[in-house]
Amino acid sequence: MKWFIAVMAFLILAGGPDGALAAKPGKSGATSKDGKPAKASKVSRATTITLTSTDNRTTVTLTPSQGLRITLSGNATTGYSWMIRSVQEAVLDPRGVRYDAPKPKKGKVGAGGRYVLEFVAGHPGATKLVLAYARPWEKAEPEKKDLYEVNVVVAGEVNPEF
Repeated sequence: MKWFIAVMAFLILAGGPDGALAAKPGKSGATSKDGKPAKASKVSRATTITLTSTDNRTTVTLTPSQGLRITLSGNATTGYSWMIRSVQEAVLDPRGVRYDAPKPKKGKVGAGGRYVLEFVAGHPGATKLVLAYARPWEKAEPEKKDLYEVNVVVAGEVNPEF
């Protein structure tokens, strides 16, 4: 519960008017106050691996400082969201979660969208990333179909800038 409160506070504080997380200076895609591109990122979009629901219960191997993006369907209007249940943050550092809602169609509200969870590989090692699609206030354990699990292996030398 404490973790959920911390994440929700982070999302509220970091979210912009559209609810998306604000880019941090120095991170891929970030801009400076004058709208110009920020300095080069330590995480290159070209090296970011993207996983989807079809990659559930698989293993992915990353190098230190490599990005990992997980895109999963969901519907924020129902109160459900994808949340991190467990991960060793020294191995896989969570960087943010955003919800991409579909463009509203006339007379159709509440359509599902997608959640995008961003991570950066840290120190060499292995961790099991477990995500749950649940309502944060409900105490019941999510069903197996509402869990997303990926074994993450980080191999290689640590980038000194990490």
